[in-house]
Amino acid sequence: MNNTEVLIVGAGPSGLVMAAELARHGVCCRIIEKNAAISSQSKALGIHARSLEMFADMGMIEPVLAHGNKIHSLNIYSNRKQIVHVDLQHLATPYPFVLALPQNNTEEILQAHCEKLGVSVEHQTEIADLAQTADHVQVTLRKANGESEQLTVQYVVGCDGAHSKVRELLQLKFIGNPYSEVWLNGDIYGEWDYPTDQAYACYRGKGIMAVFPINKNRFRLITNHYHRRHGEQPHTPTVVDFQTIANIYLPTPMKLGEALWLNEFSIHFRSVKTNRVERVMLAGDAAHIHSPAGGQGMNTGMQDAYNLAWKLALVCRNQAKTKLLHSYQQERMAVAKDVIVLTNRLTRLMTMSNPLFCKFRDWFLLTISKLPAMQQRFAKSMAELDISYRQSDLTAEHAGGRAPAAQLKLFTSGEPISLFNIIAGTTFSLLLFSGVKHSAADLETLTNIAEAVQARYGEQIKLHWIISTQQKPTKLQSTNEIYLDPKQQCHQIYKADTACLYLIRPDGYISYHAKSPQWSALQAYLQSIFE
Repeated sequence: MNNTEVLIVGAGPSGLVMAAELARHGVCCRIIEKNAAISSQSKALGIHARSLEMFADMGMIEPVLAHGNKIHSLNIYSNRKQIVHVDLQHLATPYPFVLALPQNNTEEILQAHCEKLGVSVEHQTEIADLAQTADHVQVTLRKANGESEQLTVQYVVGCDGAHSKVRELLQLKFIGNPYSEVWLNGDIYGEWDYPTDQAYACYRGKGIMAVFPINKNRFRLITNHYHRRHGEQPHTPTVVDFQTIANIYLPTPMKLGEALWLNEFSIHFRSVKTNRVERVMLAGDAAHIHSPAGGQGMNTGMQDAYNLAWKLALVCRNQAKTKLLHSYQQERMAVAKDVIVLTNRLTRLMTMSNPLFCKFRDWFLLTISKLPAMQQRFAKSMAELDISYRQSDLTAEHAGGRAPAAQLKLFTSGEPISLFNIIAGTTFSLLLFSGVKHSAADLETLTNIAEAVQARYGEQIKLHWIISTQQKPTKLQSTNEIYLDPKQQCHQIYKADTACLYLIRPDGYISYHAKSPQWSALQAYLQSIFE
């Protein structure tokens, strides 16, 4: 008997995050992949801070960190002279770095995590057709041996990459264009006397070579120095090609050895106009592709899945209205648009050929990189910590940003605990701040709200008191979780001068904030989602 609620097509990072998250949220799903196994090529490499926060919430951060190389800063060289150094270690996150981890390793870790949750990838299986009705999707699957299977599910999520079959079946146009240049990249063993906890982009004329250390002796090298144009006869690069180019661009010699893999690739920027058609959704490269500048692609796709999974789970369990799925389209299409604009600008900046423009670029980058505010802004943007859903219909006024990191103390033991650990899980979290200055009336108002939320939404919303004193106030009789903020750092980060509340979504974004809490206003908001 088929009890599959969601079919996931494609077992790359986006599809695997989707499968893991749906399983964690209690949704029965299947994930299919037309290829026989995980690719041996490392492909995407950098995992940014926001994705690492996501992995921590999912319960799989340890193996990810164990297998990756922490990149603590980014550097830009022009004509072998350093013009930019961006330090990531000041980011307000538990993971102030980029983790260099080859995509095939990321997929292996994700696949193992899925299997622990009871979901196994069905390899050599692809989607052949689909048809939607008002309450289900009828899908035809085709296996490598030619067998077909008819499957009825509530929803389908296409995570099947740039050549998506699901997108084709939906007859959605993939709008955009290729860049004119063809690039070379590869993973090569080598020796270099520069720190391997930093990444490097080295300009010279209209060309660039980027260096990303994977470990002490293995490097990802990317360059546009090879001058074949898009559409011309392909060329298979060699280590000699990379050695010659490295000698031109890098500030000091790098001795290259054996290559794990080498290839050439073209860059496109393309996007669908919508990532949802009724009961079928697209995520990751199936919905948007862009330049690899900034390493945003894999991260954006995985966060598409992270955004959608909890919403699908609530709808599948009939705990939320179907219109909740509209917020996925609103939120993630806006993010995709911003990423395409950002990576396009970075690519144009990296590949400009006019000598005068290049000189101005170098002067401009050197100048703004010295400004602390610009350093922080750039680092936060690259880490994807500045993503906001303020324009979403799901977001109430004065909300929409990522819930900031903070440290608190357990009321019971005084042991330190991260706010991220407090709000982790599959439910909403309601943070009840006592305020730096609070009265008995403030606490009574918050207590009444807490009791009303618990009575109506007990399984869907966790309640957490955050108290600005060394001890729990004697008049606070709540039995909910209590955390102390004696130095009031968390209160300052959340601007909780007076009693207030924050509602945090399962994906760690603030969906509702009230400086003057009232149950009627919060109730109206919650009813718009759950009832």
